[in-house]
Amino acid sequence: MVKDDLTLLYIEGAKVKLIGSNGTSIEAKTDPKGYYNFGKTQIAPNTSYEIIVDKDNYFTVSGKITTVG
Repeated sequence: MVKDDLTLLYIEGAKVKLIGSNGTSIEAKTDPKGYYNFGKTQIAPNTSYEIIVDKDNYFTVSGKITTVG
């Protein structure tokens, strides 16, 4: 889920992008409660991902996650 760090309110309509080391790129948007979802068929085994969250009037943040091991 995506929340505002200061107010802790959920952020609707944030773009969440997942970029895989295998060349895949998928995107989702948050719902009114800040939730987003990537399906099991969209996540590949033995792949490292960069996750980027972006929304107008907010800083863009990113992180890394992996399914390796």
